[in-house]
Amino acid sequence: MFYKNMADVYHHIFPVDNKTDFLVSQFTPQGHLLDVGCSDGRVAYEMAKKGFSVEAIDLSEDMIRIANEISDMGYWFHVRQIDMVQVSEYFDYDMFDGIYCIGNTLVHLSNYEEILETLKGFRKLLKEDGKLVVQIINYDYVYQNNIQSLPLIENKVLRFERFYRLEDSRVIFKTKLNIKSTDSKYEAETNLMPLRKDKLESLLRKAGFTEFSWHSNYKGEPFKNDGLPLIVVAK
Repeated sequence: MFYKNMADVYHHIFPVDNKTDFLVSQFTPQGHLLDVGCSDGRVAYEMAKKGFSVEAIDLSEDMIRIANEISDMGYWFHVRQIDMVQVSEYFDYDMFDGIYCIGNTLVHLSNYEEILETLKGFRKLLKEDGKLVVQIINYDYVYQNNIQSLPLIENKVLRFERFYRLEDSRVIFKTKLNIKSTDSKYEAETNLMPLRKDKLESLLRKAGFTEFSWHSNYKGEPFKNDGLPLIVVAK
């Protein structure tokens, strides 16, 4: 229900912005990419527009519906409804030049074991010189500063409020969405794994990744523990 209510307006909440410039800089030109947690498909669309061959997966039926509509707009990419934990069952090993899993998608998994299995699946699907890009919230910063809410997102289309309740082993993520044209209001709650930087690196190493670069934003600036974004590029 969380993504069902926001599927049609997702691009007004989380626009593509400069995400693709960073992704393009990490991957082999015109390479074969896998977008994990593709949401409405607009990032995959932009990557296809830039010459990449893109497979895109998401668990939400409503997001897949929108992504298929976006794919039909001219720069085709393949969309499938797949659980990221099982992704290595659906594609050939050593298939992709790059995989990206952004939008805080990875922490929607239930526990560290699921995250590790998912990362192992990514490793199996990557070519030997392939790269994985993961973007999550910087939970070290969140817990150190006892952050109870994320920045308000408001524009002419909607108002989107986000709240955190911090527990030892999980984050309770509450949202309030108001679509202004219809004055529709939706509330949702979901559990997130508070995946810390050191734990993420440990899981990546266990999954078979050996080289890492850490960033604080999609500008590619080196990571500093002074804000919400956390991006890792793993080889």
